[in-house]
Amino acid sequence: MKKIIFATLLLALNAMAVCPDTSINESATDCPWAEMARQISVEKKSCDDVFKTVPQLATQLKLDSESHDFLNLWGHAKNFDESAKGVIVPSEVLQCLAAKLKIKNAVQELPNFSVVHAGLQHTYAYMFSNLVTKYGFKRDRWTKDDLREGLGLTPGLLSPQAGEGAFLSNVTYLFAKLTFGTQGLKPKKNVAKEILNLDTAKFQIRHLREFVPEKNIAVHTHFVKLDTTKLTSKNTHLLIYWIEDIKAKKNFFISGFPVDTATVDRAFDPSSLGTSKVISTRYNAWWPGMTDSASPLTGNREEIK
Repeated sequence: MKKIIFATLLLALNAMAVCPDTSINESATDCPWAEMARQISVEKKSCDDVFKTVPQLATQLKLDSESHDFLNLWGHAKNFDESAKGVIVPSEVLQCLAAKLKIKNAVQELPNFSVVHAGLQHTYAYMFSNLVTKYGFKRDRWTKDDLREGLGLTPGLLSPQAGEGAFLSNVTYLFAKLTFGTQGLKPKKNVAKEILNLDTAKFQIRHLREFVPEKNIAVHTHFVKLDTTKLTSKNTHLLIYWIEDIKAKKNFFISGFPVDTATVDRAFDPSSLGTSKVISTRYNAWWPGMTDSASPLTGNREEIK
């Protein structure tokens, strides 16, 4: 009996070591991240030991931990996907990454879910998300080629294996260049020259602004037209979602990912624009007083030209 139990356990461990796990539609681009997440959250291995399998990861995290200007440009997001009805990133991974990035109160536990620093969540943490959604895995935005080829960037710049700069810093500076600007940001060695010098004027950008007078908050969505000549997917735009605290005069990124033309068309549907429109946070954003508002909030939704 003991031999049978041991053999069963060995088979289970071997099964966990398989990457990609084709039973949940993983592909080669999901590795080694998917398996690293399983090792930390399921096998309970030390994240320090697991992270060593990607030598550049520790260096990237250290560089980003020093990028206080960039870390402060992010808001917060729920670690729960409403559509997939599941936790996005294992708590063990979140806590480890928060410690590496030296972000205080990066993970806040609420009764039904946790709230996470959006920069940590939507860059490094998403690499370790094995939640299956109808749109694929959360890491797809960084492991697939849509954003790299659509923006004309060198492979790897928007990943934890960036050959220049650092993952979160590269993403943050890129988003800032494409939205509210980079004035006051000090990139130093943490941003790739290719991103620093990127000519953003060549991109067509549509800007949706949703203003909630009651909260003195403006919610912004930028849709950046990608060069689709080399893309094999249906994605055509980079969506960048951020929140403006008008009273505090501060901007906070929430998320960014590639979307198709249908998503853009829905955002600017004339019937959804105008005054007295119901406005709520999206893309797992967490903004106290808005996301958890007891009653619907209304405001003005318009395209900024």
